[in-house]
Amino acid sequence: MKLFKSVCAAAVVATSVIGSAAHAITFSFTGANYADAHVRTFTSDGLGLTATAGTFSSHVNPSIINFNSRKVDQDPDGLGTDGGRHESDQIDGNHGNDVIVFTFSQSVIIEKVRFGNVDHNDDFAFGTVTDGAFDRLVSFQDIINPFDLSHIATQEERTGLSFGFGAIGWNDNYTIKSLHVSLAPPPSNEPPAVPLPASALLLLGALAMAGGVSARRRRRPA
Repeated sequence: MKLFKSVCAAAVVATSVIGSAAHAITFSFTGANYADAHVRTFTSDGLGLTATAGTFSSHVNPSIINFNSRKVDQDPDGLGTDGGRHESDQIDGNHGNDVIVFTFSQSVIIEKVRFGNVDHNDDFAFGTVTDGAFDRLVSFQDIINPFDLSHIATQEERTGLSFGFGAIGWNDNYTIKSLHVSLAPPPSNEPPAVPLPASALLLLGALAMAGGVSARRRRRPA
């Protein structure tokens, strides 16, 4: 009976480990046209996201974001910023360094971004945002679509609640069409278990059945 219980427990653990694989979630910001707003909210697969906009200084890093200087602009080509009649509706470095901050309802690993309105001159800044400060990991990164953020930041650097995409150069201007993230695993002091292959799970099932039969035979009266 002890063997049977141990085998069953191992099967449950193996199944739960396989089921806990990273879940990919995509936020798409295209196809809609809304009035400018200080905050825009989105939901995808139960994950919440808020987008806010502002400006930052390129002379210091981290730089405190001025959230009163810009609003979030959403049009069919994605998300940008707007600061009045002298500003475009894109994330640019003209008349101030624009930044859009994405804050998630739970910790994520930010994986990829797709940009809009891109030409060969466009660069972007990317980093984390903590207590309103934009801590840039890169400041002048050439744009490629889609852009895999693992090329410029480790998984640890890409894990958190808030991230910023900005522009510094006066000729840098773009929108954000989509974000691709995965849920960050919960913190644990134990090393992660290694998922078992399907053949091993079948063997565990066979052992469990054999253990059950053996236990029933021992309970039969002589």
